[in-house]
Amino acid sequence: MAAAAAATACGEKNAMPAECQAYLDKTQACMGKLGNDPQLAAMQKQLQQQMEEQKKQLNEELKKMSKKELENMRQSCQQLNSQLSTMFNQLGC
Repeated sequence: MAAAAAATACGEKNAMPAECQAYLDKTQACMGKLGNDPQLAAMQKQLQQQMEEQKKQLNEELKKMSKKELENMRQSCQQLNSQLSTMFNQLGC
């Protein structure tokens, strides 16, 4: 939250909630551990491209969000992190 507040103070209207950035970072790191299997590598590349595109779109949407919408987003990402933690652990992430 401090990073979001600092970014707002520096002129950026809304920064991505830390919980959402943590989810994106963990997902990307986990995808990097999928191994050298060609099918998995192709899937990883496609997922990474999709995530980058979604992140760009999300950054645009963040500029328009109210504080309530940002809080809802933060809570959603927090829930997603909790729900996926078991899967991440099983994958060794």
